Amino acid sequence: MSIISITSTPPCSHSLTNVPFLDAMVSLKGGLIETDHYTKPTDKHQYLLISSCHSPHTKRSIPYSLALRLRCICSNCDVYKQRSQELMNYLLNRGYRLDFLKTQIQWASDVSRNDALKIKPKRQTDTVPFVITYNPALPNITRIIHKHSIALYSSDRCKNGFTSLPLLAHRRCKNISDILVRAKLPEPVNSDNSRFPPDSFRCIKHNCTTCPYIEDGRTQYTFNSTGQMHQIKSHITCETSNVFYMIQCTKCTLQYIGETKRRLKERFNEHRQPIINTSRQSYRCLMALNCWQSYG
Repeated sequence: MSIISITSTPPCSHSLTNVPFLDAMVSLKGGLIETDHYTKPTDKHQYLLISSCHSPHTKRSIPYSLALRLRCICSNCDVYKQRSQELMNYLLNRGYRLDFLKTQIQWASDVSRNDALKIKPKRQTDTVPFVITYNPALPNITRIIHKHSIALYSSDRCKNGFTSLPLLAHRRCKNISDILVRAKLPEPVNSDNSRFPPDSFRCIKHNCTTCPYIEDGRTQYTFNSTGQMHQIKSHITCETSNVFYMIQCTKCTLQYIGETKRRLKERFNEHRQPIINTSRQSYRCLMALNCWQSYG
């Protein structure tokens, strides 16, 4: 007699009085709706370290903006004081000074909840941003701009282009993650470009039923519907797997796009019979196969 072990999944949380929605916990108490700040149990509260290479105004805005968010979410004042104290403890663990945190959180506490919930319209401005990569060794760029503003406005051309002094904006410098991790995958590189150039080729087997439909030596193709041209980036034969392929009519230039994880010859064998049946019709619409890009 065999024993089958069954692993049950943890039960789903449910309640008739409260429900989490994004970063808010909505509760029903005494017939009234109250909101509280909600975080997942796995949240580590890893806010920006005070020692991080960011501009000082970015670090100054973090405690105030987080406390103001709590001011908007928490509908009960006592709950807000409790959440703001928790926020202070989280930021203390990230290296922020206690007196600085008290000042920033108090500024957020002085804002009434009605004012915090109001949507502030964005002001349209013609100020030109002066964007540079932040570095702690940089001098005071804003002071330099104001110091040499006379030279900027001495030219009528500059005066018309800059109605006000440029606004300094810092760009984050590269961190270790930016150096080690790439968001864009590199282009595939052939191991031996002399032997395997990025083209579509026919194999040397005489009994191959797929290669007669492959245009030997094709390096690019064009979508007839859009006019876009694409380069073939891999060495592709009938033995290649994980490919996109295109079948084009040699008479009416109608194109069919497909993909397969199998070898190209195996997938094309399923297309060849419909092609042969089509060629027997009156207009004799023959097909040609263009392999175009491997993604494997």
